[in-house]
Amino acid sequence: MKHSRLALAVPALVLAACAAPQPVPPPAPGPVVGMPAPRYLSVPQFATCLGEQNMGSYRAWCLPAAKPAACPEPSWQQLNQMTGPDRLPACSRP
Repeated sequence: MKHSRLALAVPALVLAACAAPQPVPPPAPGPVVGMPAPRYLSVPQFATCLGEQNMGSYRAWCLPAAKPAACPEPSWQQLNQMTGPDRLPACSRP
């Protein structure tokens, strides 16, 4: 009767595999691995200095040609001095 022992063991394995999942522990504190935050986020009051462009399915920040009145001069200078991938694209419309 070896088959009867196997018949009892298989349902037990299936039940163990179908048991409720265990909760996932929260991530350990520490640095997040991946892309760093865009540099413009560290500029004080950056949102008062930027425009927005409709990109079809989303809206994106852009750098207007002229400084908005509410934008602090030091923030405007910081945003305009960014280069390479840190530089925001120019707004296509004023």
